[in-house]
Amino acid sequence: MFINKKNGASYGFVAPEIEADKGKDVKVPFPTFGILTPTISSNKAEVTVERTTTLVDLGSTALAAATDVDVTNGANLPAGARLMVKFTCGESTDAVFNVKVNLAGETCAELKGVAKETVCYELVWTGSTWQLLR
Repeated sequence: MFINKKNGASYGFVAPEIEADKGKDVKVPFPTFGILTPTISSNKAEVTVERTTTLVDLGSTALAAATDVDVTNGANLPAGARLMVKFTCGESTDAVFNVKVNLAGETCAELKGVAKETVCYELVWTGSTWQLLR
């Protein structure tokens, strides 16, 4: 139960009725949101994702080559966490971002953008890799 101290309103969690969860101690991660704005250096950006929803804003850039976004997961990142990657392509440059997860450095998603466009991709953490939502 959460009580808003300013207006006295109370908010309670309503659990779903899922038969498979009967008798289990189900843990629900508290939803948090954060924005990361990493610097791109040598066609690479590094971020650590710790929140259930994270926006990685790569800003406006004109890339000469593909760029890697290396993602390190926080120790308690739950399956189902969302990662959004936003970038704007330069005037005459298409952009490709490879999202890599620092388990083995493998590329788990290739994000493509077209010159002069701002794009946003969303990925979900499956518990073992980031999967691009389509």
